[in-house]
Amino acid sequence: MSTCSNPRCASPKPSETGRCLTCQSLFIGTLVRHRYEIQKIVGKGGFGTTYLINDQDCFNESRILKELSPRPASNSEDEEDLGITAERLFRREAQVLLNLQHPGIPKLYAYFTDQDYSYLVQDFIPGNTLAEEIDKYKHVFSEADIRFVLLELADILEYLHTRTPPIVHRDVKPQNLMRHSNGHLQLIDFGAVCLAV
Repeated sequence: MSTCSNPRCASPKPSETGRCLTCQSLFIGTLVRHRYEIQKIVGKGGFGTTYLINDQDCFNESRILKELSPRPASNSEDEEDLGITAERLFRREAQVLLNLQHPGIPKLYAYFTDQDYSYLVQDFIPGNTLAEEIDKYKHVFSEADIRFVLLELADILEYLHTRTPPIVHRDVKPQNLMRHSNGHLQLIDFGAVCLAV
């Protein structure tokens, strides 16, 4: 029997597309584009879902698959505008990430649309966000810890701000700073990114 990747799904119902008819999440083991095998959900928001996947064309490397849900039929212009804006921001995130090469920014491997869903494939970062370290692990940061975080973040932001045109992340917060298992930081979630003019 197939298993829904959403642990909160009350009554999983598989479909021919590999998507749960109840919650619309992809089932574990589903292949997206005959390449990206769904392992589990790592995040879910108002506009989509983030999955941990294995890239079968790259020695089963772990990657992240960000999925933007299709726009639902809307009853108002505001809802329609919101869906269009989400698609535009998702596409812009992909366009910006495509040209970035910095150890503090997850690499973009692919951007595509499949069955009305849009997808980004990025590096998987083993580790925790700074917010998780603070909340879950009750991590108290020493002065040296804070200095390390700020120096790493300053290096990433300097890289972004010295591009042509400069790139502004617009959502730097502990939830968007991942501490890799190697100890270094990576800035994630470029969904609100803009280019400075």
